[in-house]
Amino acid sequence: DRLSPEEFERFSSLNSAYQNKFNFPFIIAVRNHTKASITDHFVSRLEHNEKLEIQTALEEIAVIARFRLHDLIAF
Repeated sequence: DRLSPEEFERFSSLNSAYQNKFNFPFIIAVRNHTKASITDHFVSRLEHNEKLEIQTALEEIAVIARFRLHDLIAF
């Protein structure tokens, strides 16, 4: 709901290309990013080989988990 129609189309296109290449969804800890940086990561990560991208996705999952854990225990 925060994307222009053009941005939405670009994200959708990149997401489809990513899903087709790696057979899993694009994962990124969005709290660390802007719309522009997410787009940049989409583009650069599409250049990864499968092994590197799996490692990158796992690292992003760890960042997301840390954010969520911090949110649970923050006073």
